[in-house]
Amino acid sequence: MSVKSRILLSIALLRELHNKIEYYKIVVDNNIRRAEILSKQIGDRKKNFEKEIQSLELLKKRLNSIDIFLENIILKLETFMNLGHAMFFGVVIRELAKELKKLIKGSIPIMEVYLDNLTRISNDLINFAAMESNSTTFASLVPEAKKIIEEAKKVAGIV
Repeated sequence: MSVKSRILLSIALLRELHNKIEYYKIVVDNNIRRAEILSKQIGDRKKNFEKEIQSLELLKKRLNSIDIFLENIILKLETFMNLGHAMFFGVVIRELAKELKKLIKGSIPIMEVYLDNLTRISNDLINFAAMESNSTTFASLVPEAKKIIEEAKKVAGIV
């Protein structure tokens, strides 16, 4: 698979991940509404529903932050794709996958499959680009990649 194909595949996976987050936001909203209705109908278990609603609201907030974070990162990555710097693109994807694993941990298991695929693709990109060019080193790109991710986290309100 060519470098451009790997880059396009990683962006496609990120878009799919973003779409999944959008879908889960809708599911969580529906579950919140359902729990609110049930809490009004069933008075004796109202506390259980209130805890469930609080838990769902927290998940919704987390998903909203991840949604904004992904939108921001996807836009930046599309820009990098046009610049044609495969190693930097790979490093950003790799650092992004690490960050998303922390953010998503334990909430939606299928997301980890996407992130594992992104990590694999990013490692391929980094290795391929390293063979192609001796001028840019991996270590010098990691701080820049982390800076981009931190900026996107700030925009998304992720601490």
